[in-house]
Amino acid sequence: MVCKERFRRIFLSRAIVALAISAIPSFPQVPTGTIGGAVLDQSEAVIQDAKVTVVNRETGAQRSANSDSAGLYLVADLPPGTYEVKDGAKASSNNKLNYSARL
Repeated sequence: MVCKERFRRIFLSRAIVALAISAIPSFPQVPTGTIGGAVLDQSEAVIQDAKVTVVNRETGAQRSANSDSAGLYLVADLPPGTYEVKDGAKASSNNKLNYSARL
């Protein structure tokens, strides 16, 4: 009898924990996107520490990032929309980046 009672207590305690965990509300996922790339000059050499600005065309909101030592940049957690990407590279005024992306 002692074994059955012990088994029953263990079973009930696990069932209560399982029900409590399943009752925790889940949070909805927020849709976001990421824009990334490489900043290169006309000879395809990487441009380090170039400031890249991402502008949402609908709202005008701006986010900036600098390219790393490999010329790579990443702007994350962007809400859906159409974005314009601009580069302000230090190396030369001939280095222009201007394109659109739809998230």
